Amino acid sequence: MTTSKLPARPCLESLRKQAKKLARDIARGDAAAIDRARAQLPQAKLPLSHRDAQLVLAREYGFPGWRDLIKEVKQRLGRGFEWAISEARRIIHDNEVEGLRQLLTEYPALLSWKADENDGGLLGMATVSYGDSSNPRAE
Repeated sequence: MTTSKLPARPCLESLRKQAKKLARDIARGDAAAIDRARAQLPQAKLPLSHRDAQLVLAREYGFPGWRDLIKEVKQRLGRGFEWAISEARRIIHDNEVEGLRQLLTEYPALLSWKADENDGGLLGMATVSYGDSSNPRAE
């Protein structure tokens, strides 16, 4: 697999924005963006879904799929299990269901993780009341 196009310290947020921009450009009828999509996904119907735009981008960087690209980026950035735990806390607090689904796909060990024997783990995080829950505006 060639990853020479991927920078040594890639930015995950930048990759996500690139995929969104590609999908928007194709929807606008941008010929160069359409050519990029056709080169990677010749049979895809236009405009591309966000998921297909991610796949095009991943393939351009030399990866078979978006998850493979993201996995490589996270490895390069050194995002390990401790990062995943803190990210789970943030995602749960922000009620980002799709983000949690993606995180669990990448870090399935989070489902059984507990900080200690008295810890409720991921389920405990999801069901505990945060300090802002008593304030209807903050909630």
